[in-house]
Amino acid sequence: MKTFRKSTGSGSATVQLILNNSGLVQAQAGFLSLDGGGAGSGRFEAGPGATNNFGGQTYTLVAGAAFEGAGLFQVAQNAGGGILAIATPLTITNRFLLHVGGVLGGTNTVTFTGPFDWV
Repeated sequence: MKTFRKSTGSGSATVQLILNNSGLVQAQAGFLSLDGGGAGSGRFEAGPGATNNFGGQTYTLVAGAAFEGAGLFQVAQNAGGGILAIATPLTITNRFLLHVGGVLGGTNTVTFTGPFDWV
């Protein structure tokens, strides 16, 4: 996949299919929720005021995965489990929110060096 983008509007866009990312998943505005699960070795980007959400089935981050942008990244239970699985050493410097019902798991470690909230 090259680029998957939510580009305009303050509303929500929900993806309920498996989305494997080896390119760029970008929330430029509003709320983009990946609810169908999948795996990612590409970049995930959230612009100012935008949210990139992992909210459904298990989404696995593998070697090469990276988070960028001034927006919010979160794990919340929208449909199914809301599980973000870490399968590679990862450092996240961006704003991150873990909701009740959201799960961080996997077989590797993640280090959060930016703001991290758990609600």
